[in-house]
Amino acid sequence: MAAQNCSRCNAPLPMAPPGTVVVCMYCQAETRIDDGRPPTQVPKFPVPMPSVSSPTATRKFPLGLVMILVVIPVVGGIVWWANRPKTSSSATPSAPDIGPSAATPAGPKKVPPSTLATSTETRWITLDAPGMIGTFADFDPGANIEWAMSIARAWSNDAVFDSVDSNGVRLDGTLDLAKDGDDDANYEFHSPAREQAAESLAQVSEQAPITSLRLRVHEGLIEAMMDEYSGHNGMMREMMGVAEKPPTLAPECTPARILELQTKLGLPRRPSYRVSFRASQNGRWGWAVSADDDDGPNRPPVMADTCKVPAPPPDSDKPVADPSLYEPFDWTVYTALAGCGCEGTPPQEPAVWLRSSSFMKQGREISGGFVLSWVLRSGDATPFVLATDDQDTAPLDYMNEIELTLAAACDAERLVVASNGRATAWSRADGRMLWSVAAAGTFDPSAGETTELPVRQGGFSLLLHCAKGSIADGVATLPLAADESLRLDVADGTLATGTPPPSPNPS
Repeated sequence: MAAQNCSRCNAPLPMAPPGTVVVCMYCQAETRIDDGRPPTQVPKFPVPMPSVSSPTATRKFPLGLVMILVVIPVVGGIVWWANRPKTSSSATPSAPDIGPSAATPAGPKKVPPSTLATSTETRWITLDAPGMIGTFADFDPGANIEWAMSIARAWSNDAVFDSVDSNGVRLDGTLDLAKDGDDDANYEFHSPAREQAAESLAQVSEQAPITSLRLRVHEGLIEAMMDEYSGHNGMMREMMGVAEKPPTLAPECTPARILELQTKLGLPRRPSYRVSFRASQNGRWGWAVSADDDDGPNRPPVMADTCKVPAPPPDSDKPVADPSLYEPFDWTVYTALAGCGCEGTPPQEPAVWLRSSSFMKQGREISGGFVLSWVLRSGDATPFVLATDDQDTAPLDYMNEIELTLAAACDAERLVVASNGRATAWSRADGRMLWSVAAAGTFDPSAGETTELPVRQGGFSLLLHCAKGSIADGVATLPLAADESLRLDVADGTLATGTPPPSPNPS
């Protein structure tokens, strides 16, 4: 099959076998399709000859005139052949080239967002998606969340907003996405219905349906890329944080305000920043900011609904510099450790908060790390924060398993806790650590009560088992496995002398 241009108006002609006569759709001229190769011999042009019956039939033409009539057209034909306009074999009819504007290269083909609903492409697709707030040159990633959401709903009507990550955000909270470069805004979404269908399909097929969407604003274009189902995507969302409800932005909580607050928290001044908006591990939406060369501390995100930073656990040694930047601390995040409360006036109880987690799930196997915070609280009074670590105290502030077994005992002055080879005593009056020592022994998880700490983004819970001991005559007795006990002197944590009392019979 071959194609060429119209011999009259120069418009491209449809492909046809060599020798076929085709009609130009623009000027209706007829053109015979050649075979696309130069001629193998000089074409012969007819030369007018006089009629035999003419009185001039015996007249001879001058040689020079013959050369003019034959050679010049031949040369002209060869020159035209070599310089004729060429079209691709896949060309489609279009308007004739009538001026310089026809040579301007066209941009990528743009399609409406509705085409994403049935597309199976896994490459960048350029969209024609009106409704963006502002322009490419002053793009606001926060103000355009709902616009991006409308595109995602055209892809799947149950689309869930996961995050937006922007690179190149200026101090006024906008990006210049009209220019060439690396600056961009990336919105990510997933479809729960598509993921559920993909999980069912994975049981019987190796096909991986499309379940997530990424929307990118970059270099003056709006582009979308769809991703096939992968359990890894859901796992990453669980690790980063899963929102309990759609984002609600306080009117004053613009990217510009976020940068102002983060600067007060120590963010260095830079021409531009990386800004992300996603759910935190407590299920709330927050803005995080960083700079390429920022080696400072890990700053907490600014919560979108209050436009403030979550207050850190109170620490008398490190008072908050500017309380106006922080939310009031929420003591309800702590969960009482069942089975290990202290009687008295007032009664007290150790309580724990799962501050953060990083984990991997493979079937029923879970591995990772979990950061805990512990307090000793009583009634409505402000709790005492227990300064713990992962090596020298019990309880620990870090777990690398999903179960922890402890034993605890109280008297009027102190709380003694033992676990993981350590025992620590705390003052009930002010929460001070009194002593911490090595304490050998295996604690029986079935001997006490169990507290569950939900890891909401993972769909599982940490299990904390606490067995209740006692303090009498200056000795803390903590139950161990196999009907044994650990006996410590409450004054300094040394092993108590004398014969240990018999363990109570569970029956």
